[in-house]
Amino acid sequence: MYKSMLRPRLGEAVIVDLGMGGARIVSPVILQVRENYQLKFSHHDRKLSFDVRVAWKKDASSASVGNFYGLSFLLSSRKEEALKALIDSLRVEEKAPKSGLDLKNYWNS
Repeated sequence: MYKSMLRPRLGEAVIVDLGMGGARIVSPVILQVRENYQLKFSHHDRKLSFDVRVAWKKDASSASVGNFYGLSFLLSSRKEEALKALIDSLRVEEKAPKSGLDLKNYWNS
């Protein structure tokens, strides 16, 4: 997670759910609700970056895990196409035998 392109990385996060409208993550990083950040990650050696706004926060039961956050994507039409391509790719991978993916709730549209 990044606060902006000009600032260093804030820390790690795990994407729990992913959809066209947003994502749910868990992270030990303290994020502020209604603040904008950048979610950067790699998928099959492709680097992706999406601007997001924190919509909600839920404290985790274990401090070592971090907190749960709901993120809303702030998408341009180009970024929306990149997100659609990512989600379509994940859907194909999920159906592959022995993929190890469990993404039942990521499709929101």
